[in-house]
Amino acid sequence: MTSLLSKRWIIEMLKVYQNSPCLWDRRHPDYKNRLICNRAYEYLLMIYKKVDENATKDSLRKKLQNLKTGFYKELRKVNMSKLTATRLEDIYVPSLWYYGSLSFLATECEYSPDNCTIEIEDSDESMEHENNERNELSERNENQEPETSPVLPKKIKEEKLENIQPKVETSPVEEKPAVQIKDEDWDILGKSIAIQLRDIMSKKQFIITQKLISDAIYFAKMGLLSESSQISLETQHPKTPQHEMPSTSSHRC
Repeated sequence: MTSLLSKRWIIEMLKVYQNSPCLWDRRHPDYKNRLICNRAYEYLLMIYKKVDENATKDSLRKKLQNLKTGFYKELRKVNMSKLTATRLEDIYVPSLWYYGSLSFLATECEYSPDNCTIEIEDSDESMEHENNERNELSERNENQEPETSPVLPKKIKEEKLENIQPKVETSPVEEKPAVQIKDEDWDILGKSIAIQLRDIMSKKQFIITQKLISDAIYFAKMGLLSESSQISLETQHPKTPQHEMPSTSSHRC
């Protein structure tokens, strides 16, 4: 039986999951982007380890599939009862404790009811199919440039390059950073940090943590951080007052 504390963390995990549509919305442009999806799963795993400290990415995915399967079963009961109900009281009321946290998936069922059937019938098969879709797209993206580049004749290529060259020099795209993070990723990171801050019980430690985060952001903006940058914890020892320390350098023979 799931404890109240475990339920709390699962609810928190589902909130982050909702804000990561690349993991569940087949219409999302990043649904088949393996890199972005893996990054989102890493944030979810940090939360899920509050429930299962030995959790892995695979066990997390299976847990999500099981939760979704339970939701879809309840949703089907609701939809079936609506077909025969003559009064509002006749509509089935879900008893699943996390049903409301996954209610956003109902729109996915409206878009493609077959997806819900897949989730209910075989969650493992659905997860494998999802992985295959992302792998296939990743392979296509890797091979896309070599496949299309030889098509144009040499003369046409030279003409096109001459036309494009001046535009590339003045294009503002070059001024953008090489690695761009989408708003969705910022939301996930922010929620992940907020959840971890809630675990800090000491008010003093919480204030210090806030200061360290602010300092890290400041040094990052100044370009002073590197891979070797870290927090140094120094043990504080009682210091001898300066006026009591003997001085031997001021008087010499």
